[in-house]
Amino acid sequence: MGIKAQPAKRNGALHVLILVAGTTDPVNADDNKSSRAQSYPTLDSLDKNLAKNYWDQEFYNSLKEHVSKYVNFKLFHFHGWTGDNSIGNREIAGGYLVNRLCGAEGEKAFYEKTYQNKTIYFHLLGHSHGGNVMNEMTKQMDKLGDKWPKKWKIKSMTYLSTPFFNKLHQVKVNDKIFHKDAEVFHAFNQYDMTQRMLADFSMEPLAGILEILDTQDFMDEIFKLQQAVEAVPFHYLDITWSSVIHMSYENGLELYDATINMLIQFNKVLSKLYNLIKQLNREYAFFVDSSITNGSKKRLKSTRQMIQDDVLAQFKVLFNRLEKDVQAVITQLHYSVENNTQKDEFNKLSYVNDLFQSTSFIRHFCEFIDIDNDTLEPIGKPSFWGLFAKVLQNNIEIYDNTYANPVKQFRATFLSNKISALDVTQRDKYDNSIGSEHYKRFIKRIETVEDHYASDPSDKNLLDLLFLLLAQEKSIYDTLKRFTTTWIKYINMAEYIATGEVDKTLKALRMTMIHLDDVFDKHYFQGIQDERDINKQRGTLLYLLKESHSTSRRVLHPELKKFLTKVGPKL
Repeated sequence: MGIKAQPAKRNGALHVLILVAGTTDPVNADDNKSSRAQSYPTLDSLDKNLAKNYWDQEFYNSLKEHVSKYVNFKLFHFHGWTGDNSIGNREIAGGYLVNRLCGAEGEKAFYEKTYQNKTIYFHLLGHSHGGNVMNEMTKQMDKLGDKWPKKWKIKSMTYLSTPFFNKLHQVKVNDKIFHKDAEVFHAFNQYDMTQRMLADFSMEPLAGILEILDTQDFMDEIFKLQQAVEAVPFHYLDITWSSVIHMSYENGLELYDATINMLIQFNKVLSKLYNLIKQLNREYAFFVDSSITNGSKKRLKSTRQMIQDDVLAQFKVLFNRLEKDVQAVITQLHYSVENNTQKDEFNKLSYVNDLFQSTSFIRHFCEFIDIDNDTLEPIGKPSFWGLFAKVLQNNIEIYDNTYANPVKQFRATFLSNKISALDVTQRDKYDNSIGSEHYKRFIKRIETVEDHYASDPSDKNLLDLLFLLLAQEKSIYDTLKRFTTTWIKYINMAEYIATGEVDKTLKALRMTMIHLDDVFDKHYFQGIQDERDINKQRGTLLYLLKESHSTSRRVLHPELKKFLTKVGPKL
């Protein structure tokens, strides 16, 4: 329902504060409309005045209280958008909101015709990509020409943790759109990795495809593999265990049986992983906003693949080869056990030969997973890491390196010297922790790699960034370190009794483990997590990407309140 004419305000102008919510789904994987970036109250909200879907209650209530002090100040929160990390939807959201305000391009005007002849000053306030939606609003206002009311002006722009692009979503500034006394305010946090890194990558839509993946089944098989590896008594190969060359029949049988079980489970993991990859190759449908399809009122669908056919074909070669190799090793191990009919002692060297030399399994496994620890060049052609990089590249819509200060956006405009900044870094609970000092080195490395990727979007530079993120995830880093340390230890045991080609194979496997270990060590920044935090959350990637990104909007900071008082209506 539109707003009907009301008595003129004290100074003849109505001030309207428009809230624009930010990104809710940075990887575009959620097709659930309840996760929209809404700035308005929802039906299931306990407090009908609380926009529970996005804004923090304390911030929202404080803002509402501030606005209510003025007879001619209104809070506009009747707006929502997909909130994903897509260029198109940010553009659509900005254009739609402008059309909705004035009734352009077939939309019903929120402020009806009588108000379009009155003076209205708009104050735009957005968090995260909500700020880029605001920029798209300015472009639409300019595009509408005379359809945008002459007396409607932007009085202020407030950006909270907005990632500003070099090419995308550039603000449009002219005296047709902006009030002559307009000003700009922005808040930022040095620990905000979403603003400083994640937002650089605008992603292709993934909604729908991830819902069909049975990842839990895969993780169950991984856990079973870990158990199977730990159950193998490799210590029987130690030259100090009983004898240099031989194992008792009982020990040898235990070692052979446990190894066979481990390899069977390894093949199950390979099979589950390949099935997941095949599902990502499926062409899946996702809904397209009607604004993209020339105003069609139907919810049209588009289709895409997360993994292209040629990449899937290369994955298939790798997985089929490994599964065939593993089955050959299992067959050889069974053969050695079945032919020990006299239940004689097992020979340690024979076991090592069966496991490491009877087939090309180890060579193919090294090609599959090995990577040069200096150049990050995958050893095998193709290899898992090389194909993984291709998958990532395929799902990046565009890369545009972001920055935190909007000065560049307003350069050469009359607003260039009317920008106020608020650094909320010290208001982040992570600040002044021991980890925050280590973080400074980490984020500097991240931004250096991003600069490299900006000038050369190669697989190598993308993998460099990927390893920085993977290594900083403690569960991944600890698991990898445990895996490589364990296998290097067992390989060293086997090398004491190995000769010839077996010895060469073992050395190749040991170097693969060393390379992986070294790559993760080079990308790991120890001590970033705040050890004083009993929940061990502050300083994790999730904290830096989410909580540090939200510090600017948790409360109505005094500096922002002062700014809104300055640019808003007078009592």
